[in-house]
Amino acid sequence: MPLRFVTQSLPPLPHTCIPFGECRAKTCADGTPGTSVFDHCRYAGYVAEALLDLLPPAVRAQLPTETPFLVALHDIGKVSPGFVGKYFMPLLETAAPDWATIYRTGRTETNHATIGARALQRLFGLPADHPVVLAVSAHHGFKPDSLLTTRDGNWQNERAALVRALAAEFSASPESALAAATDAELLAGLTCVSDWIASDDEFFPPADPPLSPSAARARAAEAVSACGFARPSFRRGLSFRDIFGFDPRPAQAAFLEEVAAPGVYVLEAPMGAGKTESALFAAYRLVASGVHSGIYFALPTRLTSDRIHERVESFLRAVSDTPAPVKLAHGQAWLKEFAPGAEGSDATASRRPPPWFNPSKRGLLFPYAVGTIDQALLAVLNVKHSFVRAFALAGKVVVLDEVHSYDAYTGALLDELVARLRRLGCTVIILSATLTATRRAALLGTSLPASDAYPLLTGLPAADAVPVVRPLPPPPSRAVRLRWLDATADAPLSLAIEKARAGCNVLCIANTVATAQDWFRALQSGLREGDAFPVGLLHSRFTGADREALESEWMGRLGKSPADRPRGSILVATQIVEQSVDIDADWMLSELAPVDMLFQRLGRLWRHNRPSRPVPAPELAVVCAQMPPADLSALPPAPAAMLPFFGLGVLVYAPYVLLRTFETLRPLSALRIPADIRPLLETVYSDAVPDTPLHRALFADLVQNRDRLRDAARIAQSDAIPASVDSALTRYDTRPTISLLLLRALSPSASPSDALATLADGESVAVSSSLRDLSVTRALYRNLVRIPPNDALLAAAALTPNPDHALLRQHFFPSDMPLVCLLDPQSGTLRLHATGRDAGYGYTSRLGAFRNTPNSAMVSANTSPP
Repeated sequence: MPLRFVTQSLPPLPHTCIPFGECRAKTCADGTPGTSVFDHCRYAGYVAEALLDLLPPAVRAQLPTETPFLVALHDIGKVSPGFVGKYFMPLLETAAPDWATIYRTGRTETNHATIGARALQRLFGLPADHPVVLAVSAHHGFKPDSLLTTRDGNWQNERAALVRALAAEFSASPESALAAATDAELLAGLTCVSDWIASDDEFFPPADPPLSPSAARARAAEAVSACGFARPSFRRGLSFRDIFGFDPRPAQAAFLEEVAAPGVYVLEAPMGAGKTESALFAAYRLVASGVHSGIYFALPTRLTSDRIHERVESFLRAVSDTPAPVKLAHGQAWLKEFAPGAEGSDATASRRPPPWFNPSKRGLLFPYAVGTIDQALLAVLNVKHSFVRAFALAGKVVVLDEVHSYDAYTGALLDELVARLRRLGCTVIILSATLTATRRAALLGTSLPASDAYPLLTGLPAADAVPVVRPLPPPPSRAVRLRWLDATADAPLSLAIEKARAGCNVLCIANTVATAQDWFRALQSGLREGDAFPVGLLHSRFTGADREALESEWMGRLGKSPADRPRGSILVATQIVEQSVDIDADWMLSELAPVDMLFQRLGRLWRHNRPSRPVPAPELAVVCAQMPPADLSALPPAPAAMLPFFGLGVLVYAPYVLLRTFETLRPLSALRIPADIRPLLETVYSDAVPDTPLHRALFADLVQNRDRLRDAARIAQSDAIPASVDSALTRYDTRPTISLLLLRALSPSASPSDALATLADGESVAVSSSLRDLSVTRALYRNLVRIPPNDALLAAAALTPNPDHALLRQHFFPSDMPLVCLLDPQSGTLRLHATGRDAGYGYTSRLGAFRNTPNSAMVSANTSPP
């Protein structure tokens, strides 16, 4: 949206103003005026100069040589009566008393970013969308929707003099510098980061005398280094075996032959084919050669991010000359980075990114990071500091893993992200086992030659407009037996118990938390006295402490190492084990899911080579609530018609896709991997719709929902509506959830503003409403659980004032504030502390949070995914 101009009416203007050299930008610790506007602008320019020196060539080439001068212009709007009056009123009263009077009437603009942007427009006749105008106006996070045509007389002359002084400082020609600036996003990101560092009192104390140009340049370089910015220090010439301990497989070797230069590449290969190692080795070569400046590895969930984070840390230890920590970038990353025992540990501290990068808006600026895709997607949304995230990713190798797992909303954002990253000089490596040809072309943003090959590498090298389409050598083929079970007739859970009794480690995957809990209860009640094998449950509705313990327990049992592998076990889980999780089952039971999700689940079946198994061949048993009839013509043409057959899965997945998956797979007795992956995906997701009323109705519903999500994604990226929040939706979910903080007891302490809390995991902490304590905050977060709300929870959330919120204000942001629930350890019931009402949920460490009372207004627990 173009900036609007708003005329501001003022009476005849005073001639007096403050010379720019006397205007102040910073305040000293004692409140007195500190660093001048001129000096702060200089310092920011020199910081930009130091940061530019660390950028890879492809990014530096997009910024003019006079960029430090352009960055230095960011605060010229502080030479204005509005800014001086807001922060340095005594100075304004003394030097320009008439303007002090006008300021008191509220007739002066105080936003120095918009004042500076408008001043540049007036000085040089620039359009509103000029990159420098946008960078100056947005350097505090938001691009304004309007610029005031501020009339402040001689102050504009002083701003012009300040621009000339800065041009002389940096030996720049303002006109040529402004003409050369073409990329607003990079410039705005660099400006913002430079301003943050130049505003840090530790590096540039406001009370210090002005630094000479040479001293300012040296101080800026020292500050950038002290923050943690540095060139990558990779050892060159390492082989694949040097890094990973084994030689590349044929498909990996072929992939690496092609991915030797910047570009966008899509690697489609089966589960467990080594896509992660392929991407990391390609990234190693590009970073070690100086083409790129870092790596960001993006995944769908916090769990998958945590798992890959460990692998990337190990990778960097193998390739780096010096200790190279890896930033974990997601909403609860700090729980991992500052885990108990980390404080005071030199070994751990050396692997922790510098604290300057701790704020979420700075995390991606660190050279090496692993996190959720959401952090990268914020670069294409109309949110605060989106351009900082774009600048942070510029010039890096960005790996996008498990891209098949996103809906149309996030998928549309992902398509824009890939296009944006390409313009920002990145190499993008996209990994998936299950992509359709349509989705692949959308990610690359171009039409592609048809190919039925699998595995497949598709790429757009940066220096070549012709796509690369290269079939890769397939891994050894394996067949997975396919078995169909009717839940009403075939007793699938009894079969799971039989398999466990025979020594199988069984994985049962349900589509919803409620179904998984029902299965777990039924399995426990179906065990005999002599059954000694473990039975467990894993889903997203456990507290952080319990989920971490369960994940560690079961991934230890069912991981690659055979040391602790039991003879017989049953793990019931939801989709959280579907991808990027090292679980190796002997036999699998799964609810019907879309074909691509079923293939992903098969990645947990016979995952590793073992000398022996308790069954002769891998088998997947697919459960339907009831087998659909052969003749669908009698069914009503509506999505609800699938509910009796596919159960609650129709509330999680598109009914049309479930039906087409069933129809496509039902005639098969086995799945050949990888040979069947491509044809089955294309068949299920084909736009060739069977000509029945039911199919047409379900497909129309699918298209309508897909179009609605894509429209929502376009709105989220648009600046037609001014951004006003720090975050926006990177995922589109109509199923609301609410956080509960589970405590066994909460009692007042000696201070009326404090309390003693016994947490659900048994730990006791002193919670203060006035003092921050990171260890207490961490403990509280580990006892949170997210669930769908009901009437009792919604009423408690709306309670104003809520005494629990007042108590927890030092530990949670208002937008993340949980409801406090008291847990009865014996019965597992939860009671809302603020209202005394039954919460309608219970909790146990084996079952997680479960619905225990009927409630007509409940957003059904059955409808929420894992």
